[in-house]
Amino acid sequence: MQIRIHTAVGPVEPMDLVDVLVVDVNDDEFIVGNDLLTALGIDVDRQLEQLASRGDDELAGDPIELEADDMPVHVKDFSSTSGEVVRMAFTELISAKTD
Repeated sequence: MQIRIHTAVGPVEPMDLVDVLVVDVNDDEFIVGNDLLTALGIDVDRQLEQLASRGDDELAGDPIELEADDMPVHVKDFSSTSGEVVRMAFTELISAKTD
């Protein structure tokens, strides 16, 4: 399938055709997988590493500086979450989207 994704910098599309999984639902949205993102030059793993490495410094790399009295943002560490918990959460998300 040929796909074009409209982004903040304009439309992008992979050079080659991509494999897709088509699910029969009444929806005009689709989930973009890592294979397609990689074909577009988007390294999600690297972006997540950069986000995680920020730690508690919510101003690091952030173009919008927080005021001193703004509520700090804390990210929960999910590194110890079991694969089964992740699988169940993913299944719930898909079920909610298809209902």
